[in-house]
Amino acid sequence: MKYMNKSIEELHELLKEGKVTERELIDESLELSKKVEEENNAFVTILDNIEEKEVTDSVKYEGKEQLIIEQSVSKGEKLSSGEHLTLYIPKILSTYPNMVEESWTLDRVEEFCKKYGLTLQTPSYKETNEVDEGIVLAQSPKAGEEIFEKDKVKIVLSKKPTITTTTTKETTTTNDNLKEE
Repeated sequence: MKYMNKSIEELHELLKEGKVTERELIDESLELSKKVEEENNAFVTILDNIEEKEVTDSVKYEGKEQLIIEQSVSKGEKLSSGEHLTLYIPKILSTYPNMVEESWTLDRVEEFCKKYGLTLQTPSYKETNEVDEGIVLAQSPKAGEEIFEKDKVKIVLSKKPTITTTTTKETTTTNDNLKEE
């Protein structure tokens, strides 16, 4: 065994450094569990199945990709020898957020594009008094569409209307030359 003799802290560091994957640790622990079960004729619940399950709020699970959100066996349910337990982790769908409804600013869009390796095209502007200046009014790709690296993102930002004033020269004529009869 390569990893099962290490401490949790050592395993954590190996994971962070990319020297081992979660799948390698799971496979090794399964192998060890099966060996113990065979050697001792013991009952061991074998966990050999971790599946991703779609979640509706990917943002809620961002950074928690290995969080167990559900299991195939209910609490208190007894397993028979040889039965398998499936754990479910969140399937993080990388989709475009609704930048319009969430009132995103240019800075936030730039951060988002940087995080996902996207290209932000030069924003266009639309004059409006309906929202504060610098708020996303339209986006492409649309909210909910899947993100692909190197996508080109287009946005329309709000801009305060330009106030133009026009001055008119008023001329008046007098009737001094008219005589009363």
